[in-house]
Amino acid sequence: MRYYYFIFLCLIMSGAEAKDRPWLLHDVSVLFPIPKSLPDNHALKIETITERGVLLPANIANKLPLLDVSLKPDEQADQLHVIGVRFDPPEIRLIWHVPLNFAREYETRQRILFLDVAAHTFYKLTPLEVPEFIKDLKAVNADSTVSQTLPLGVHPTLLNEGWEGKYGKSLRALLLKWVGEKNLFKMTFMSMKSVHLNWAFGGFNITNGKATPLKIAKINTSHIQIFTNDTFPAFEFNGGMGPAPSGQDEFNRLVSDSLKPRNNEVARLEKAHHRARIIENPHLENSDTVDCVSCHVAQPVRYVSESRESELKEASLSRYTNPRYNMKVTSSVRGQTDNVRAFGYLGKEPAINQRTINESAFVADKLNNAR
Repeated sequence: MRYYYFIFLCLIMSGAEAKDRPWLLHDVSVLFPIPKSLPDNHALKIETITERGVLLPANIANKLPLLDVSLKPDEQADQLHVIGVRFDPPEIRLIWHVPLNFAREYETRQRILFLDVAAHTFYKLTPLEVPEFIKDLKAVNADSTVSQTLPLGVHPTLLNEGWEGKYGKSLRALLLKWVGEKNLFKMTFMSMKSVHLNWAFGGFNITNGKATPLKIAKINTSHIQIFTNDTFPAFEFNGGMGPAPSGQDEFNRLVSDSLKPRNNEVARLEKAHHRARIIENPHLENSDTVDCVSCHVAQPVRYVSESRESELKEASLSRYTNPRYNMKVTSSVRGQTDNVRAFGYLGKEPAINQRTINESAFVADKLNNAR
């Protein structure tokens, strides 16, 4: 199906001028800066009105479980903020976090942190809408100042100019035009059952305004998948995932107990590492073919494996590479085994994993090839 859309794009956009700048990582994956204060007047929230209705209807938002033990049920819907957006026509994905004011007793000013939870909402364009959307997005990106050599991070133009800058205003207008309840088709979530110990992943398909539980790839008997890790500091695994997907035994065993001698045998580490590389490669796996936990812990599995066998860092088997962009992971929490972020924040630290960087390059390439 995706192939059809981009053949369609090739025909529509074949007249684009060669002088147009290429699509870049920050054009298709936009991480918003942390707001300077709360409440944030620029925040996109569930009740935000768009040309297609509200961003997230209350009856759908209420299907989310309590995302964090510190939240009250009546607070959650009000506190959810959009913190990022990813574009992969015909799909648009909004990333939602819960910000809070935080200050230790000895601090004189508050800081804004994000709870270790998230929700994603997915919106779909029709084939006839895709060319106009691509044109609109390209016009928005013309107002941004990004470089092809810049690694994916907080969007630099939003960071420098804020939402009152030309790019910020254009991006907001784009979202208010193209996403809303009328084309919302899926919602996923990551909730925390116990602080930095136990996470639950799940989601819903949305049809005609009604939500039904989403079947998670490779564990089709369950609508919820759990990840547990009780190590501290969090640079090892101890707990695991449940249900665990079949066909990746060594990966699963390492996530269950990375200190167990048997799981650290070289041959087993190589298999776990290889599976992580496959999950991170958008040519080989996507969100419809891999389970939630495996996708979110593939990066720390790689880091743990490479800490044992350093030569694995250079292993090329199934590794996604793209010389056209800076594919470096710059997040300061990239090696933590309690970092299950793909694109967002862990506390106040940007957390963008290798899978998201690879997907962003993959999408940028498709758009460049459709010019």
